[in-house]
Amino acid sequence: MWIDDEGGGFDVSGYDKSPSTPVADPKSTRKASSLFPISIKQIIDSAEDAMQIAGHPVTMMTVVGIVKSIEVTSTKVVYTIQDWSGTITGMLWLEGSTGDDQNPKVIENTYCRMTGTKRIHDGKACLFVYNVDPVENLMELTYHYLQVIQIPLKAEELRSFNEERINTTFDNNANAGSTANFSSADGISLPPHQMKVYKALQTCQSEAGMDKNHIYEAVQKQIPLAEIEKALEFLVTEGHAYTTIDDDHFKVTDS
Repeated sequence: MWIDDEGGGFDVSGYDKSPSTPVADPKSTRKASSLFPISIKQIIDSAEDAMQIAGHPVTMMTVVGIVKSIEVTSTKVVYTIQDWSGTITGMLWLEGSTGDDQNPKVIENTYCRMTGTKRIHDGKACLFVYNVDPVENLMELTYHYLQVIQIPLKAEELRSFNEERINTTFDNNANAGSTANFSSADGISLPPHQMKVYKALQTCQSEAGMDKNHIYEAVQKQIPLAEIEKALEFLVTEGHAYTTIDDDHFKVTDS
């Protein structure tokens, strides 16, 4: 789903498994940051520091545009970058770098790819920049713009798919008057709350896993919200589940 440093794509249906695209280790509790291709207008229009795309939290983002100006000081490099949707300032802090490290890798009136996080500075949205690279092939520009359009559509499609599967599975259970004992399944034994969350995760066949909102919808009438959070943490810690495309999507290990 995430892009790599060479401009690779976001794919919600079949997630990139290249070394630059971190996929959670089923036996690990480490969580990866998400990197989204974004238009400048999306950054400017989002509320405060928080950003979401089709319900997915956006922490790390990348924009592609023309470098309109560069201002170098002893502590930072300030870029003004413009794409088809707007203009934004990006600030790259030098953190004591000297010599060639202070020289920008891009020049004015050329295309660049800028990666960073959103910040509010003097009441305006800006980018706290981690990396700036020149765009050497204009196909990268076209590909980035296509990603910006495609990602929300794919993410919404995935969310609708998950909702449909959850509703179908749990409606069938309700109609059958199911009173199954969830204390054990697939050769594992779990406390009742953990087992119900585990069973909910098993209903999702998507490679992206099931996001928290749909997990809540599936079991919140049976389990308090706080207990659902504890159950998810327990399942990940014990290696029965793992996070996938971001911190809020989960998949059972044995699926």
